[in-house]
Amino acid sequence: MMMLKPHLAVCILIRVAPGLCFTVCHAAILAKTNRIARIFQVSSNSSKKTKFTSPISQLYIIGSMVIAELLILSVGLIIDTPQPEVRESHEQRALECSGVNAAHLSASISFPIVLLLLATLYAFKIRKVPDGFNETRMVAFVNYANC
Repeated sequence: MMMLKPHLAVCILIRVAPGLCFTVCHAAILAKTNRIARIFQVSSNSSKKTKFTSPISQLYIIGSMVIAELLILSVGLIIDTPQPEVRESHEQRALECSGVNAAHLSASISFPIVLLLLATLYAFKIRKVPDGFNETRMVAFVNYANC
């Protein structure tokens, strides 16, 4: 049986990937629901133009949320860097990364959970927008399905 040698990059990827993937998804949903909520809130209150609703500004908002998650993950990696280990017993050989456990996974997905809860709050807030704006129903469905 041939085994690959574990690498530090793989161990770091195992720690970073779940939180980063969820952050990218939920940041996009949050930016979308926030944009819709702000557009309809301003249109019902005054004739003032809403700021940060362009596609470029939405990308900046999503990027800032992803950077915040990367900072959180970087601090976690600095505090406890995962190391590749090979564990051997009589019957088997296993590749493991030390420093990858449930506590680290919980910490990496805590920020995406906050994003999801905020997006769900906005989805609940925008549920009564005009009937012609079908996009809100789809966004609300995605949020409720994720919760």
